[in-house]
Amino acid sequence: MQSEIHSSSSLSRRDTLRLTFGTLLAACLPGIAQAIPTRSIRPAAILNAIASQLPLIPRSSWDRTPPNRARLSSAGRYSRITVHHEGTSPFYATSHTYVARELRTILGSHRARRYGDIAYHLVLDYTGRVWEARSLSYEGAHVLSNNSGNIGILLLGNFERQLPSSAQIAALDELCRVLRSSCGIPRSRIYGHRDLSPSVCPGRQLYPYVSQLRHT
Repeated sequence: MQSEIHSSSSLSRRDTLRLTFGTLLAACLPGIAQAIPTRSIRPAAILNAIASQLPLIPRSSWDRTPPNRARLSSAGRYSRITVHHEGTSPFYATSHTYVARELRTILGSHRARRYGDIAYHLVLDYTGRVWEARSLSYEGAHVLSNNSGNIGILLLGNFERQLPSSAQIAALDELCRVLRSSCGIPRSRIYGHRDLSPSVCPGRQLYPYVSQLRHT
């Protein structure tokens, strides 16, 4: 992860023209415009799709402080998923209170590093519940120089030192399936952090499951 001031590159002139043209055409000729890719996303629709398949805990249930939007970059079309582990101490907590406290600790750490918000979009706890983190309206800040179009999923725990729970693995499988379907992400573009940047993340006990999601 890195300071968000430099976390993403600006759109190229070609991308800007494509976005503008696609948006105008969508308004005038919607039947034709469907064939032209744009960079628009629908965060609410993605969250609704997740909630229809998995227990989803909204951001408002664990944190109500607004992000620093001046330090965030608007998201474009999502085209990949990257899986992380927390990587500090092993974490087995299952109660809403303890998990919410852990997320606030992570958020505080990221704010201290001048991030606009918590770095990840979605978090999986030991029971397999999905916690809404950073809004999908904004790019994450979870892989150095690789946040564009990249949904960040964090599993709580240190999977160098513990095993992920069966509930976490099942939820990760289902969450990736929903995100792939909602965003049109190919299976081949599911990554562990170590695939995109020098890191042990998401840990040797979790990475084989991530690799399996990509290849199976």
